[in-house]
Amino acid sequence: MVCAPPCLFSIPLILISLKNHARQCYRSLTGQPKINDFAGYSPVDEDTVTAFEDGEGLGPQEGDFRLHLGDGWHQSAWNHAIIAAMAETMLCQAREQSIDPILTSEAVKAMIWDYVKQAQNLWSTMKPRVHESGECIETQLETLSRSNQYQSRRMIAVRSNTCKSLKYKERRKGLLDLLSDPSQSTIATKRWQTMSAINDALHHEGQSSEDTDCDCEHPLHQAPPLKVTQPHCRCCVIGDLMADLDVAIDRACVENARASGKRYIPRPSRVRIRTGEKSECTVKRGLPRALYHRRYLQGLNPAVVSQLKPSDVEIPGFAQYTVGVELDSMEE
Repeated sequence: MVCAPPCLFSIPLILISLKNHARQCYRSLTGQPKINDFAGYSPVDEDTVTAFEDGEGLGPQEGDFRLHLGDGWHQSAWNHAIIAAMAETMLCQAREQSIDPILTSEAVKAMIWDYVKQAQNLWSTMKPRVHESGECIETQLETLSRSNQYQSRRMIAVRSNTCKSLKYKERRKGLLDLLSDPSQSTIATKRWQTMSAINDALHHEGQSSEDTDCDCEHPLHQAPPLKVTQPHCRCCVIGDLMADLDVAIDRACVENARASGKRYIPRPSRVRIRTGEKSECTVKRGLPRALYHRRYLQGLNPAVVSQLKPSDVEIPGFAQYTVGVELDSMEE
């Protein structure tokens, strides 16, 4: 029996440890409790940044990790110096803590730039802007209201993205189990192969959205139901196919547990309401053309279609589910 080298199994765990270390180190160096909590952050002042870029002032000193979050922050020479120092510090501390730094310095820098982008977005929301009328600057109360709205929208978006990612992973695992089940018929196996290709093409961005409906009446001891909305750009039959897939995966889990004599512990029950509504927030690029809503594509101008980049890759077996379907309209 030939065994794979242990390092192949440990790489994912090492990568997770390194990313967790990078996040913790970034919070420590910036002095912030959370990566997404920069509303009250005190960045380096503009005069210091300008003097450094003009060659008239000193650059970041040892132990100084203050970021530049003002205009031109991404091209700022100050930030490039700070992020290079952060990356070196993170990698050195990783070695000291016996964490194998499998990522290159450039990869760590890219990770930090992503953190800084989040910080700049959050920090800038707390700065007064020109009023919508264009005649004055926002008051402090208006700025606070806009910031709260932004953070609320971002929290909803993050939660929705997390749900989509979890849904994609659970379906992917369930499909692997169904395809490896010898008791599945030939017809069923072909169906799961088609669904596997669809799920992989959609990935997590193309999954349906689930948002908590807090306005709906529900027992106090239960979580509010989830409103399931379908991406407006997606072929309408995919939602029903995915719903059938979820039922098959749950049924297979019950049967496998029963066959092995184990007790099956179902996933926490959560009421889901299929509203039939369309979500407008996500348009997955590069999908096979058949997975897009037919009228959605027809309504786009050539310039937008070229940016969407629908592919001509065919999903084996998918055509049989769309033949004769008359509900593929934007009004359904």
